[in-house]
Amino acid sequence: MDLRKSIISSLLLAMGFVFHAIIPGLYAGVKPDFMLVFIVIAILINPTKQNTLLVSFMGGILTAITTEISGGQLANMVDKLVTCLLLYLIIQVFKDKIQSILGAMILGGVVTLISGGIFLFTLFITLGLPMAFSLMFYSIVIPTALINIPLTGITYYAINRALMIYS
Repeated sequence: MDLRKSIISSLLLAMGFVFHAIIPGLYAGVKPDFMLVFIVIAILINPTKQNTLLVSFMGGILTAITTEISGGQLANMVDKLVTCLLLYLIIQVFKDKIQSILGAMILGGVVTLISGGIFLFTLFITLGLPMAFSLMFYSIVIPTALINIPLTGITYYAINRALMIYS
């Protein structure tokens, strides 16, 4: 595992943790998950199995720590593991087409939709939801995906520029 890329993944997760910690819970404590922006970039920069598992595990723990919804800890852990493994598979299949800012932006939106659906479904199965699944998906997950699209592009561009300068 490349030490420099591992350090960058760690820094990205730390930035995602700060974002997740400062964003308040909206409906019944469910937060928009901006950690996903940093997870997508960490896996795009270092698309190995080891990094994907590490990022999914640490991302799940960090979002579980800062969740505000009852039962969100387990839902975050499950969500990040499944989402990161799906992201890894998507990157392996479309390797040549997604190593661009546009590709990162599309992944940021798609991964947010997948992650939000898995999170809400896990929460629904384990404890139930305080509101209808569709209402929570439309009012939290879709707006978060729309915000994560440009946020992923901007962050991916900045990280790539920094990597070029310091390589």
